[in-house]
Amino acid sequence: MHTREHSITVLTALRHRSALPAALANRDEVTLQPILRWLIKYIPDYRITRLTTDVALVVLDLYADQLGRSEEVDELFQRLVMRVREVVDTSQTAISVGGMVDCLASCATSSAALEG
Repeated sequence: MHTREHSITVLTALRHRSALPAALANRDEVTLQPILRWLIKYIPDYRITRLTTDVALVVLDLYADQLGRSEEVDELFQRLVMRVREVVDTSQTAISVGGMVDCLASCATSSAALEG
């Protein structure tokens, strides 16, 4: 099994068992970094948005009070915030474009009905 699929399978199983907080708790800066890197890499993947969001919320809940203690972890949190902003901006653009396409399709349908 590939690392990505393995990670998704394990995290999904933990989420279904309500064990994410326990699995992600009590990490030091070295063991927290791979989780943050995984989130930064996969948070844009729309196929696992619920999973990445759940993991990110648990991580933020558990470790937000520890920000400022490690430069490496702080930088990863900052990169995660920037990545989330990028995803939100892209999603908003996609929604706007979808609305424009719907409007054009509606206009085309109305024009065809009037001509026919």
